[in-house]
Amino acid sequence: MNRSDTYWFLLGIGLTVVTTGCGSSDTPSSSTPTVLSEFIGSWQNTAVITNYWVINENSIINYGKSPPDPCGKQNVTILSETTFSFSEGTGAGEQVTMQIVNNQLVLQSPTIIATHSRINYSDIPESCTSL
Repeated sequence: MNRSDTYWFLLGIGLTVVTTGCGSSDTPSSSTPTVLSEFIGSWQNTAVITNYWVINENSIINYGKSPPDPCGKQNVTILSETTFSFSEGTGAGEQVTMQIVNNQLVLQSPTIIATHSRINYSDIPESCTSL
């Protein structure tokens, strides 16, 4: 996968974004929220666990890895151009706002603030992307 392909993916902390209003179709309806182009790409945060976010216009995938555990994925739902919510797990229902600050992706909610650097999609371990 080349660098331009990375802009069509969203990577993350262990989450798969499921867009609202899609039904069984792969093509979003006009009412389906999409993310702003500035967020499109692959991102990494190294904290307690290593987070990868792969973001494209219609989906967000979050992978998380906490050694020695394998990668995990969790569903998130796009709410608007700049917000999503976790569909399951600890943060279920919590709204997260995305913004770009100093070329970093900043994710903020009432309980977290995390900064992520842009990476190439190929930098994400295959053990995560093959989930």
